[in-house]
Amino acid sequence: MDFKKASTVSGLEPRKAAKQPIIIRIDQTDSISSTDSSEPDTKESQHAQPACSSVAFQSSNENLPRHSLEHDVYQPPAAKVWNKLAESVRLAYTRGKVSLEQREHDQKPISVAGRFNHCYVYPLDNRSGKNERILLGRWAPKLEVRDGHGTRQTVIQAASHNYAGFYNLTKGAEELQRLALEKLPVADSRTVRSLESAMHDGFAKFFSADFCYTTSTGYGSNVLAFSAILNQDWLVMFDDKCHNSMHVAAHLSHAGLVKKFPHGNFERMEAILAEYKDKFANILVSIEGFYSMDGTVPALDTLVRLKQKYNFTLLADEAHSLMCLGRTGRGCIEVWNEKHPDQPVPTDLFDLRTGTLSKSVGAIGGIVCGKSRFAATVLKRRDEMLASGADPVPTSSIIQTLNVLGQPTLLQRHLRRLTAAATFVREELHRAGVHVYGNAISPILPVHAGRPSMAAKMSYALRKVGLLATPVSTPAVPFWESRVRICLSADHDNDTVDGLIAAIVKAAQNIGLTGNAKFEPRPFNYLDELPTEQERTEARHTCDYIRQLIDQDIRRTTGTICDHTILDAGHAARSRYGLGSGGARWITGTSELHIQVEKLAARLTGTADALTYPDSFIGLMSTVAALSRPVIGFKKHVFLVPDSAPQAVWDGFRAASKKRAPRVQGYGDSLDSLLEHIRSCGPATYITLFVDCAINHQGDSLETIQRARGPAGMTILMHDRAGAGSLWPHEGADALSTGSSTRTGTKYPTSTSPPTYRDHQVLVYGSFYAAFGLPGAYLVGSPALLKELRYTSRGYMFTTSQQPFIMGMVGAELRRMMERDVQKAL
Repeated sequence: MDFKKASTVSGLEPRKAAKQPIIIRIDQTDSISSTDSSEPDTKESQHAQPACSSVAFQSSNENLPRHSLEHDVYQPPAAKVWNKLAESVRLAYTRGKVSLEQREHDQKPISVAGRFNHCYVYPLDNRSGKNERILLGRWAPKLEVRDGHGTRQTVIQAASHNYAGFYNLTKGAEELQRLALEKLPVADSRTVRSLESAMHDGFAKFFSADFCYTTSTGYGSNVLAFSAILNQDWLVMFDDKCHNSMHVAAHLSHAGLVKKFPHGNFERMEAILAEYKDKFANILVSIEGFYSMDGTVPALDTLVRLKQKYNFTLLADEAHSLMCLGRTGRGCIEVWNEKHPDQPVPTDLFDLRTGTLSKSVGAIGGIVCGKSRFAATVLKRRDEMLASGADPVPTSSIIQTLNVLGQPTLLQRHLRRLTAAATFVREELHRAGVHVYGNAISPILPVHAGRPSMAAKMSYALRKVGLLATPVSTPAVPFWESRVRICLSADHDNDTVDGLIAAIVKAAQNIGLTGNAKFEPRPFNYLDELPTEQERTEARHTCDYIRQLIDQDIRRTTGTICDHTILDAGHAARSRYGLGSGGARWITGTSELHIQVEKLAARLTGTADALTYPDSFIGLMSTVAALSRPVIGFKKHVFLVPDSAPQAVWDGFRAASKKRAPRVQGYGDSLDSLLEHIRSCGPATYITLFVDCAINHQGDSLETIQRARGPAGMTILMHDRAGAGSLWPHEGADALSTGSSTRTGTKYPTSTSPPTYRDHQVLVYGSFYAAFGLPGAYLVGSPALLKELRYTSRGYMFTTSQQPFIMGMVGAELRRMMERDVQKAL
């Protein structure tokens, strides 16, 4: 795990700003961005001989294809008048049908964003449950899925982010995970210092950075980085196609000014820099290393020129480029320099890097790496976030990260296969007349569909022919550039690659996206190299090293707080579903275990629906931000918050859209103070109320609050500080015991049934980490509102779902609570 630090390349000539992303071609070059000390022994490597075919690939770097694929950054055709008319008719029909169902079930949307999801996104994408993706096994190249009607099907997984092919744990890696789960806390950074320090050092060396710190999610890594360094002295700028977490982090920060520039338009970026350079002491420019909705790498040579001229701090989110691009997986700088050997960029171009463990690494969590001048502030902010309720990175993620970092030779072999597959699939789809966005070597294949209904139709057509892929539409991409995003993996063998191409072409033909009926696919003849002795040595040494670290941490901790029942549930879930989730649920699908936990949470709380978050702090913050929006039918919106509300609530207001944002009004911690504020709001004003559950000590407060408001519209968000269980509407359910710990909370008011008002929505938020020591959180309540929040809550929509084995343990804890309630009732 000793990575050598690369030398810096300097003295670059200025280049003209580019409006479009770069075109990367496959040419034979050596990486100059970074090297490691464990190159494979070529004498031990067993390569097959090259085949005499234009579509056969050897597995060595020297024989990767040298094609110049001109369809790199594909410019989509303009939408025709007929297509616009057809889309308008389709959307009107869909909305009319949904509106009839809403009146029947009394599930009207509450906001404009909710109406868009209820009337368009959900019905089009889900197709009445036929395109629902419930994953019944581990995130493998092929897996069994179930739709909303219970129909099972084996499909090619093309929606996961398993780029580097590390999701399938080896026997040694599985033994380490079992040992850690039985002997160490599931997530507690205070007690796994040896493991955590080793991961920090490993990633710092991997990126030749001065430091690395971790967060519970990749989403949280941008929140951490931005909030750590920004203040009123900073101008922060970001590409408007950056991930949502960067948008939120920028507005969440205390920066003096936040500006965004059109994607890839560095002329506009420079104009903003020139206008504001003398008004701020510091400037932060934020980009992505690999834009996952477009499959493109930014023009780094232009960024070098601008950085030299304006001396700004440059942050890159390498979520999708980490261990995906470049010969050694070091991301966009490495791949740029490989494809531009005549004009390389400095390897220390980025002052800060963020990234996620939920894609190529195959775990969950985020990283912030950077230069030494930011180390102290990032560490301080990280500790503040943990103290404010953010969950630590799971121990399982640390172990998986160390396992991947310790096997560079295997990673490089996998990436050679991934690059060859990406260039071949793109060329075949181009021949078939299927239009794909992105650079030539991009393993992300955004297939152009043109409009939202067609993207949804394409996704379902792919599903029917045996391929799982994600429809993408506005606001993630422009309305008339809707697409289906397909992700390749190094785990896709030759037959799977062939099947993937056949499925895409057939689905495109079936729905009229391409009329090339004469297309005859060619086979993908990639000749794999066998594992080398170097790989076996790295795997063995890495396993021994991780075991030593685990033993060190075992000696300084009291061990797990979970008993054998909960541990057995975790082991069983990991055995069946693997370790990683692979992405957000709307992208990759969801395991049965997440659905089971949500059903259990809803049942225990006596509510109709539930959703889960991977992180407690970000979950609460994004719930508050999503609720801070205009409400249909009301001129005004007031958000009432107690003065003692947790920091996540106040951060939620900062992260919320400022367009027609509600008026935030604080109230004292007494019930009388709250009722006074409620009565002061007229029926034309919508009230959203955040209530700490401690207020329930004062009697049947929920009923009192609802009566004070009357039938006028209101949403009540109740916060269960104790975690889970303190709000269960069951007699005696005011204490929660988990393993060796017991946490007490406040009893939910159940002496009388609160009045039912049609326009009153009730939500309850709690943390599994506070309750069980297991990462994640829950939100239960109104089905109509939760349906809206699944689309509008950033911490749900844009974050990876929690690891399946952790959800299996949460489910076991919830079932135990139900059994206790039954025993008490008897």
